[in-house]
Amino acid sequence: MKSITEMIKKFRHASKRLILLDYDGTLVNFAPTPEEALPTQRVVDILAKLCTCPGTRVVIITGRSRTGIEAMIGHLSLDIVAEHGAVMKLNGEWKYTVLTADSWKNKILGLLQDYVANVPGSFIEKKDFALTWHYRQCDGKAGTVAAAELIAQLMPVANEYRLKVIDGNRIVEVVAGNSDKGKAALQLAQQQAYDFILAIGDDKTDEDMFAALRELPSCFTIKVGKGETAAGHQMVNVQEVLLFLEQI
Repeated sequence: MKSITEMIKKFRHASKRLILLDYDGTLVNFAPTPEEALPTQRVVDILAKLCTCPGTRVVIITGRSRTGIEAMIGHLSLDIVAEHGAVMKLNGEWKYTVLTADSWKNKILGLLQDYVANVPGSFIEKKDFALTWHYRQCDGKAGTVAAAELIAQLMPVANEYRLKVIDGNRIVEVVAGNSDKGKAALQLAQQQAYDFILAIGDDKTDEDMFAALRELPSCFTIKVGKGETAAGHQMVNVQEVLLFLEQI
């Protein structure tokens, strides 16, 4: 609790703040499908209040697609990093930061479609720079076993096209190799002389962000959930994150 108190104190005394927040599993609980993970009014109010705090820049940094996250919180006056850094919304305008051919998608899509056909409850999400196989609605053990098998089959194609295969929270995602939350977060952090930086996330891709920011002065990193982490602090769940954000 002392460390949380220290973070709140430093936030209030800072003049230039950068707040980097993951979305799913951090601000909202996971839902059966991405479209169902809507922000609560509480989340919207917290983000809106942070955005109006003088000297504070709020960025949602997520693996979601540009259109998906825009539909959720695009009406707020904040910046967005989508698809693990491949596309950004800065000052109200979207721009791509990754330029890559998508010839790999057909090969990957075929593999994913085979698993959708054989694993009831699973489905595919298509993004500009990624393809995601979701198995949150599948039987726990069967989904986990299938995910491991799928990853093994994906690796040869991923290596051929220099892609990343992410074993996420009840998802398997294939993304452009130069998409990286860590690089995106560090780029944002170095744009101004911030005297307070806060990054919160729950999944494996957020570990890239924590590691990239770890050595920056006045930077605090928080992992949501259990497990080993490069973050300096941990919180139990979404509710604890929201309570903390309300306090600062």
